Amino acid sequence: MANRYTGKYAPLSSSRDGMTRDSKRRRHVTSDSSVPCSPHPHQGDLQFSATSRAQFEHMDMEHKLQCLFDMISTNYDMNYKLDCLNNSFYHSKAINDVTEARLRLLEYKSLDIEARSLRNNLIFNGFPECVGTEECTQTILEFLTRKLNDIMGSAKLLKNTHFGISRDYPREISEARKELWPEFKAAREKYGSKSVKMLFPAALSVNGEVIRNLFPDWHSVLRGSRNSDVASRVDQRFQKITADYAVSAQPPKLSTEPPKEPISVREVQSASEDESDAAVDEPELPTETPRRPKGKAPAAPKQRSRKPSLSPTKLSSRQPGYLMEVHPVMSQATPITSPRQAAGNTVIDNPTATVV
Repeated sequence: MANRYTGKYAPLSSSRDGMTRDSKRRRHVTSDSSVPCSPHPHQGDLQFSATSRAQFEHMDMEHKLQCLFDMISTNYDMNYKLDCLNNSFYHSKAINDVTEARLRLLEYKSLDIEARSLRNNLIFNGFPECVGTEECTQTILEFLTRKLNDIMGSAKLLKNTHFGISRDYPREISEARKELWPEFKAAREKYGSKSVKMLFPAALSVNGEVIRNLFPDWHSVLRGSRNSDVASRVDQRFQKITADYAVSAQPPKLSTEPPKEPISVREVQSASEDESDAAVDEPELPTETPRRPKGKAPAAPKQRSRKPSLSPTKLSSRQPGYLMEVHPVMSQATPITSPRQAAGNTVIDNPTATVV
């Protein structure tokens, strides 16, 4: 039976083994030199890195150079964009820092103005509230007439009573002073009431020294100007940020001095260099023939060779030198410290020996 579906919606053709196969003709590569030189969309992906490297290896020299030039130009473009982004970021950070400083100035100015407006206000505590009509002014006047003459100067007379008098501050300053109040009481018990003070806006002073300050930049911020040149401040801040980044981005400086060698190796090398130039002639010390007991053969005479110089200047026979006793059988050398013990011993002539 003929297939009635033809054209675009025709099904896949069936093979003899019963499996379906695609009837579309495969596309064959016509040339190896048709590899695109533009950056791969999956550049950096492990799945495509091996294929792109293999394609690059099969390219001719001209296409390889073209790809390298394209990559270099792409790197230059990326570096330029990165520099632009860095400059934009630094400029935005400078503007943000200046804006924060201006906001802090306005915040402290408003607190200072509010505190000055409340300077003449007093808060009286401990009075019971009456139901109905209450005349606060008359109650306070009677209290002042009966209890106090000078209000703040005589506030200490209310100690150990349920009454209290305090100054009126803005909410932020009042909360900060309440936080310092336990430390203020502990410091008065320890150092005395005359040595401890609570400073404005919220600072604890002991013997004239501020030990804790909840508004450390209060006075420095209030000395600022609200109508200063914002553009110049932003430029100054931008220059400082870029300078700090340039310093932090520099690699650590490496020492250009050559590594120091051990003293023993330097001495041996200097001795070998002096040997190659010239040997130092020293007069031989007279040796006495030791007396030998009867019946024994005389001992072999001891010989003394020339001594090389260990410094650029020539050493005399009286100057101390570095002598070592070299044994032909033993692999180590024994240092000789006394000039008398050096008699009959051999001077260093082996540049590979080391001082123990």
